[in-house]
This record gives sequence, C-alpha cells and structure tokens, in this order.
Amino acid sequence: MSHETLIELVTSIRQAAMRPVVLVSYVREYFSTVGGLRFTLDRQIEYTALNRHFGSTRAHRDYTNVLELKVPLDVDYSSATKEFSDLRTRFSKYCQAISALQG
Repeated sequence: MSHETLIELVTSIRQAAMRPVVLVSYVREYFSTVGGLRFTLDRQIEYTALNRHFGSTRAHRDYTNVLELKVPLDVDYSSATKEFSDLRTRFSKYCQAISALQG
C-alpha cells in the first residue's frame, strides 16, 4: 500500500461516522533465531466491548497463545515457511473479539 493510499484511507475513516467497538489487549514477546528468523508470541489476550462513549460493556479472556513468524519482504514466503506448513493457521484477534463478544 502506498503512502498516499494509506493517507486517503485514514482520511476516509476519520470522515465516516465510525467508532471503535472493541478493544484488544495482549502481551507480546519478540524472538529471533541465530539463522535470522523472527517470531512474535502474543499471550494474555483480552477482548473488551466498547459502548458509544468508549466505556467497557463486557470482556472476554482468550487463553490462546499466538506465535507468528515474521518474514522479511525480500524473502520468499513459501520457502521461509516450508518447515512450518503443517502449523499454519489464520488467527485474527479482531475476528475472535467480535465472535467472543456477540450478544
């Protein structure tokens, strides 16, 4: 995404009648291997629903730990992740928050 496109997106969001509906908090740890691979580990994930005044209405603790491999842009993603292909899953903290806080 270009810098100009990002500015346009942020501007359109600010002009729309949008407001935050959920707060996601977590503890993140950073790791790297001697071979240069980098990982992040997210834990103690908590989702909090927000009302129109940004007050908390309910919260949910997620006991999932999320380990993510960070692949540099100049490295082929497929070759970097081939050793981990059986562990690959999609995990969106935002989507999990919306699902956990429905109702």
